[in-house]
Amino acid sequence: MNALSAVAPATIHSRFRYRCSQCDKIHHGLPDVCFPTPDCVRDLPQKKFDESCLISEDVCIVDGNSYYIYCVLEVPVVDYPDRFGWGVWCQTSWTPFKMYWESLSVSRSDRLPVAGARLSNDLAHMPSTTGTRCEIHFRKNGARPVVKLPPSKHRLYNIQQHGLSVDQAVAQAQSVGTLLLVA
Repeated sequence: MNALSAVAPATIHSRFRYRCSQCDKIHHGLPDVCFPTPDCVRDLPQKKFDESCLISEDVCIVDGNSYYIYCVLEVPVVDYPDRFGWGVWCQTSWTPFKMYWESLSVSRSDRLPVAGARLSNDLAHMPSTTGTRCEIHFRKNGARPVVKLPPSKHRLYNIQQHGLSVDQAVAQAQSVGTLLLVA
């Protein structure tokens, strides 16, 4: 996992700063926690990975029949101006995957339909999230798709509805080794 601010810039009023793992610059706000691959391929030996995975920053195909889209799962942070996000992979069926993949090569002003999916990464400090039902909400003009969980008893659904505390968001960032400095 890496930490970076991948979607929305933090407000200038943020009290945290961090060094971005992508550009090595200092940014204000809370970083997004990003997963470079779906968990199912994370620990594959390099040879198996090379033989079975096709991956970019937006999509992943495993064994020619498992389709993943890279998305952002955003949650509010209680009593804090910024939101917190996880860059996660979501497994979906061929039809929405194909529509999304094709949309990456053209400038689209219309939205693709919402797609059913399953989370493909486990998030720190909560019950397993791999396999959790979710919806991929595609956005206009190539913006990273957003993940929303349908109503359930999973802790992550409650967090998406009501938010994380600042301490919980900091713990998520620190779980991937991000050093947050108080500005």
